[in-house]
Amino acid sequence: MSRWAMWLTMAALIAFPFLYGLVALHRGEDADWDLMNYHFFDPFWVLVNHQHDIMPAQLQTYYNPVLDIPFYLAARHLSARTVAYGIAFVQGLSFPILYLIARVFTRRRLLALAGAGLGIFAAGAFSEIGSVMGDTLTAPFLLGGILLGLHACRPPVHGARRRVLALAAAAGVASGFGSGLKLSAFPFTVATVIAFLVIGLPFARRLALAFACGCGALVGLLVSYGWWGYELAVRWGSPLLPYLNQLFASPYAPLASNTDARRLPHGVLQALFYPFLWTLQPLRTSPQAFRELTMPALELVLLLLAAKGVALTARRRAWRPIFGSDAERFIVLLAIVTYLIWVDIFAIYRYLVPLEMLSFVLLGVCVRRLFAPARPWPVAAGLLVAIIVASLVTEQTDNIGRTAWADRDITVLVPASIASPAAFLMIGSNPDAYVVPYFPSNDFFARIQGNIRPTPTAEARIKKDLRAYSNVYVFWADPNPYPNDAALLAQARPPWATYGFAVNTSGCVAIPAKIGSVAQSVHVCPLDRS
Repeated sequence: MSRWAMWLTMAALIAFPFLYGLVALHRGEDADWDLMNYHFFDPFWVLVNHQHDIMPAQLQTYYNPVLDIPFYLAARHLSARTVAYGIAFVQGLSFPILYLIARVFTRRRLLALAGAGLGIFAAGAFSEIGSVMGDTLTAPFLLGGILLGLHACRPPVHGARRRVLALAAAAGVASGFGSGLKLSAFPFTVATVIAFLVIGLPFARRLALAFACGCGALVGLLVSYGWWGYELAVRWGSPLLPYLNQLFASPYAPLASNTDARRLPHGVLQALFYPFLWTLQPLRTSPQAFRELTMPALELVLLLLAAKGVALTARRRAWRPIFGSDAERFIVLLAIVTYLIWVDIFAIYRYLVPLEMLSFVLLGVCVRRLFAPARPWPVAAGLLVAIIVASLVTEQTDNIGRTAWADRDITVLVPASIASPAAFLMIGSNPDAYVVPYFPSNDFFARIQGNIRPTPTAEARIKKDLRAYSNVYVFWADPNPYPNDAALLAQARPPWATYGFAVNTSGCVAIPAKIGSVAQSVHVCPLDRS
């Protein structure tokens, strides 16, 4: 029976990514804001346009394109269903990793499979299935780093210290590589390094493991992000453009952090108890409503564990460890540190999705320790089942934006009446850069209005590049703040006037464009030099 269970488990782990791809086909085609803004455009900007255009995808123009290159190439040549299946397959690779993490804490294969399955179908993770958003695409690297870190926590047998250090370094490489692909994942990498400091080894050994993990993380980061940081530094003046520009002082971004602080909690108490707050008010951490109870449930159990630890310490007048193994201490501290960094810098829920995927395993670990050493398993199991049932019954996925299936992810037909070569001044903050790759490669696009304004240096560069074009257009996508397009073109102080142009409404045309099966409203009007 044990052999059969092992083979059935292996079959489930291998089959799951393939089945997860099929599930994605029933969720509809991805049409999220980020796809329209930069996931499709950024690889084109690097591979084809060679960074000639100026900020068509707003501040997200400068994001590392490596993660999106496969999507860009696939979307240009394959059907939308094939692209979504491939994305979901990669996302589904987190399932066997979650299973192996769970197996560190339980001998029961079925429990480990359940924990992995619940995690990958949690609200945040399931919202992104088949979607090009990178939170679940980088999760296999982050979770792989955690798995390797857990194995590095085990006390080395005689003569195996180098192997343990190698595992710690490998954990850093995997996690650092994932963070380099999407910088918002770096709290997981930092936490993976720090978590080695709490395991039950002599301090010198703990420090050596943390150092090895940190060195590995740096290597992974350099492999996935180093070349792009160098490109940004050489071409645009900052390896992290537009972020932390108060330190790097690139002339192409404001001298500020340029981070989105709208979702950050107000004060220490809100930060500490933010999972309870966002459960009641999900729009605090997400543009759309969602519900997933595992995170607040996990914090509640951790608070009960802390209270238990304080009570036992006070009664016995001696500290007793709450967790019974180094692996438990490692993964719990990793979760806490990840959360604290995330809530201080981002507080955007989807950046925390890999931790959400781990939450059921963490709940199992913490609930078991809450009742130890008395081990009233019916009570512990009942509490865990109650949390799981409540989470499943109340779960609400985040509506990131989906459409009915079409043959292609993106369809754009450039009207023949638009002269080429031409320059386009993009206005508004709508996500419309997905249109740019369909224009002739010798056209020039520059965004003069959006979620980041051109600095004087960027403005001067745009003006210089515009001199090479006799055909110049204003480009925008609806909806816009004006009651109609005529009002937009007749505004008192139009942004294109800064560049020495006046609009010519006689030659305005619409650009037929679709995201999936949904038509988009995109327009251009010719500009005359004033």
